[in-house]
Amino acid sequence: MRQRGIALLLVLCILLLMSGMVTTSHYHWSKMYSLSESNKKIKLEKWLLLGSETVLLAEMFEIPPSNTYSESIATGMREYSQLVNVNNRGFYYKLIDKTNCFNINTLKEYLISDEGGNVYSWEVFKNLLSESSIVTPEFNDVIEKIRYYFKLKLSEGVNDQENSNPMFILKKDHLFEVLIDTISDIDKDFFLQIAPLLCIRNDNSLLININMLETGHSKLVQAMFMNIINEKDIIKTIRSKPDNGWDSVPTFLDCMLNNAVIEISDVRKVKEIVMSRFSLDEYFISSVLWLKNKDAYYQLTTYFHIKQKKVTVLRRRYEINDKYNE
Repeated sequence: MRQRGIALLLVLCILLLMSGMVTTSHYHWSKMYSLSESNKKIKLEKWLLLGSETVLLAEMFEIPPSNTYSESIATGMREYSQLVNVNNRGFYYKLIDKTNCFNINTLKEYLISDEGGNVYSWEVFKNLLSESSIVTPEFNDVIEKIRYYFKLKLSEGVNDQENSNPMFILKKDHLFEVLIDTISDIDKDFFLQIAPLLCIRNDNSLLININMLETGHSKLVQAMFMNIINEKDIIKTIRSKPDNGWDSVPTFLDCMLNNAVIEISDVRKVKEIVMSRFSLDEYFISSVLWLKNKDAYYQLTTYFHIKQKKVTVLRRRYEINDKYNE
C-alpha cells in the first residue's frame, strides 16, 4: 500500500509538472501571438499611411489650370487639419511650410568665407537680430559666440575619421542649442518673436516661395532685402497677391517696386535678391498624416522638396503616440 501511495504521489507530481509546463507554454504562445498580431496591425497601419501619402500628393497636384501648384499647397496649409480617404478609411493630414523661414544651416557658409567677408546669410541673420533691443556690444557678442561655436564644431569635424567632410558634422539640435543659449539669455522676449522665423533644412540656401508668403514673414523678407524696403511696404505687397497666386517672380517684383519707395541705386540690389532667392515653383514642406483609433494615433511625418512637379522625399518618420503630435 505504501508503494502504491508513493507511486500515486509521483504520478500526481508529474501531472502537476506537466500542467504547469502546459500553462507556461500557453502563456508564452499567447504572448507571442499577441505580439505578432500587434506587429501585423502596426505594419498594416504603416502601409495605409504610406498609401494615404500617395493619395495626398496626387490631390496636391490636381489643381485648376488657373492656379499654381504652390498656391494650391499654400491654400491647404491654412487649415489646421484636413481629411483624405483611403480604402474607406479617413486619414487626417496637415501641411507645414518649411520654405519661408531663415534656414540656420546657411550660417555655415560664413565659416568658409574669408575673414571679415560679408556672407549674405550672415548679413540677413544680423538684420533679424538688429530688430531686437540688444545693444551693440551684446549684439556683437551674440554673433561672436555663434561664430566661435561653429568654428569649434568645424575643427572637431576635421579630426573625425568617420566623416571626411566636416561641414556635415554640425547637427541640427546643436545649431538650435547655440541660438537658444546665446540669444534667449540676452533677450528672451525677442527670441520668442524670432523663433517662428527660424528653421533647419538639409540644404544650404535661403529660399522664399512667393505664393506661400504670409504677413508674418514680413520681417524675414525685410532682412533679406537688407532693410532697403520697409516692413509696411512688404506687407502691402504680400496682401496684393492675386486670388490665383502670383504667376511669375517678375510680376511679384514689379508689384514690390510699385508699392515701395526705393532709391534708384538700390533697385538693382532688390532685383538681384528677388531673382536669385525668390521662387514660384520650388518649396519645402512637411506633411503630417495620422489615423486615430481607440488605442493610439498612428502618425507619418514626411519632409518633401518639390520643384515644379518633381517630388523628392528627404525624410520620413513613423510614430505611434497616445495623441496627435505635430
